[in-house]
Amino acid sequence: MKKIWEKIKEHPIYSKVAAGLILAALLAILNIIFSWNIFSSNFIVQKWIVPTWLFICIGAVFIIVLWMAIILNFRKSNGVANNNSQHTTTNQQAYPEKVRVIKEYTKPHQYIIKNNIVRHIPDPVTFNYLGQLHGFDWGSSKEIAPDDFKKFSIGSALPSILPYCQAILEKEIKKEVKYESPYYWKMQDGKKDGPFCQCCYDKDHSLIRLQESVRGYWECKVCSNNYTDSNYQPPTPGSNRGIL
Repeated sequence: MKKIWEKIKEHPIYSKVAAGLILAALLAILNIIFSWNIFSSNFIVQKWIVPTWLFICIGAVFIIVLWMAIILNFRKSNGVANNNSQHTTTNQQAYPEKVRVIKEYTKPHQYIIKNNIVRHIPDPVTFNYLGQLHGFDWGSSKEIAPDDFKKFSIGSALPSILPYCQAILEKEIKKEVKYESPYYWKMQDGKKDGPFCQCCYDKDHSLIRLQESVRGYWECKVCSNNYTDSNYQPPTPGSNRGIL
């Protein structure tokens, strides 16, 4: 009985079934008590006949509606399961190593961003699809490193998801980036890592590590910025930073 009661508390549909059965049992008892008085001449007893049958009709309607709800709920659950199995079958043919992402992922909206790791993708099908689209093997960790996320977000077929994730990711990265003219530095465990190009970071938040040239000055291999040229005027930090 204890296990049954736990099941009833765990699943609301079971509690509705239990309530329906209890109501049906009570109505059956009332029917047994009063039905033998249908042809009785006792007015005091006969006045209960109409309410009893009314209760029985209400109970019958309640039970019918309840069972219809159970059947619809079962069909809906079965349809979702079939839909997931169809995606799994399709993915097994093209991407057998990534199918386990769907099988392991059960709770939507579980992913968040923490310590520059993206852990938020709305649903397993989308998560798996984006992995296939960009050629990432999620494995069992289902994590995306910040550098990979930038590649992952470019040219995606699902743009409605990415701005939200990208904005959060950049906010997390920004907490660890420090500007010391004319460079950006990334702070890790109290130590500075860098320097990084200011122009590239202000343009699209790209942390491009500067390279030391043979002449002894820092230069960016992406935008070809020379940080020791006498004519170099560093722009105001964030002046041309894109709005996500």
